[in-house]
Amino acid sequence: MLIGSNHLWIASTTLVRGIPLISNNERHFQRVPELRFISYS
Repeated sequence: MLIGSNHLWIASTTLVRGIPLISNNERHFQRVPELRFISYS
């Protein structure tokens, strides 16, 4: 599955800032290496 451009912007912003991504959509972000992900679902 490809990652949409909006999701890539979100993921790259969290990586650059060194903060975790909080979302209930882990499926879209699991392919981004080194992304710290926190699920709220």
